[in-house]
Amino acid sequence: MADLVHGLPVKEWLKRINEYVSIVEQNITVCKDCGAVKLRGKWVYDDLVRILKDNEIYFIEKSINVKEPLRIVDQPQVLEINVHKTKAVFKVSMNIAINERKLTNLVVSIPLKVNLGLCPRCIAQRGKAYKAIIQIRAEYHKKDPKTISKELLRKLPQDIKKEIVEIKETKDGVDLYVYDIGIARYIAKYANREYGALIKESYKLISRKPDGHVNSRLTISLRFPSINVGDFVKTKEGNIAIVEGISNGRVKLLDVVSGHRFSVPIKSYWNKELVREENIRSKTMTVIGTKADKIIVMDDEYNVYEAKIIHLDKSVRTGDKVKVLIYKGLAYIVD
Repeated sequence: MADLVHGLPVKEWLKRINEYVSIVEQNITVCKDCGAVKLRGKWVYDDLVRILKDNEIYFIEKSINVKEPLRIVDQPQVLEINVHKTKAVFKVSMNIAINERKLTNLVVSIPLKVNLGLCPRCIAQRGKAYKAIIQIRAEYHKKDPKTISKELLRKLPQDIKKEIVEIKETKDGVDLYVYDIGIARYIAKYANREYGALIKESYKLISRKPDGHVNSRLTISLRFPSINVGDFVKTKEGNIAIVEGISNGRVKLLDVVSGHRFSVPIKSYWNKELVREENIRSKTMTVIGTKADKIIVMDDEYNVYEAKIIHLDKSVRTGDKVKVLIYKGLAYIVD
């Protein structure tokens, strides 16, 4: 006599399993411009396959219906995800049981219809709508605002750059029109940290509604310092140093006389405690010999100097071309 489960043989349950297991097609919306996915009422800016993998349990629970007395035991496993232009398909393996008895392992396909649309960010980009303006202004003597903005944009993450809806060159510099205020502030903080830019914010009233609600636009002014790598600066103590870099909100310096490396906050520049020395210049000279701890160099006018190397890790040979600074009657090899 056949083993009965709920009054039916197991083979009969297997024949009728499709009457108890049904699959509901799901719909997802994908932005046709940037590929963002609308999920649970929110737009997610990431790769579609990665989004589906991260939310596979959500789609399984919404898509698979199992009627009693059958039920799913253990966690269903996604075997593969196939994505096409207008649809995506989950292939899922799951164990079906009745009471405490496993009947079978069932492999099903969960279809997802892909609807194309536009996310708010891409709608704003098409309409050039923005909530913030970043004004790039520069005191650089080596780089103009256009060059700075290109360098800045090249270093920003791609998802951040997508928030910039328009770039305009003006007589004073370059303006970035940004859709999201939070992203605009992120860009400003990045410029401050990596370039030492001074940040100033202001708001402009756009409209006022009868209920008192105010619509305003943020303007962020970014002023980039005039100091750059290789410049000579004077510290508040009166020492001359070479700028070796600007990062993490600090200026990295090398003292010309002592060879001591140190750093100061970028605010030292904006507070005028660190001043670029425009009249101090190094000259290219030729190494013609050595004397104790000094290097003998000669300039194009055949003037000879005993120079000190301030880069302790630098070695030179006769015939090398080096940069030499003459400061207070003494010569220093600075590069």
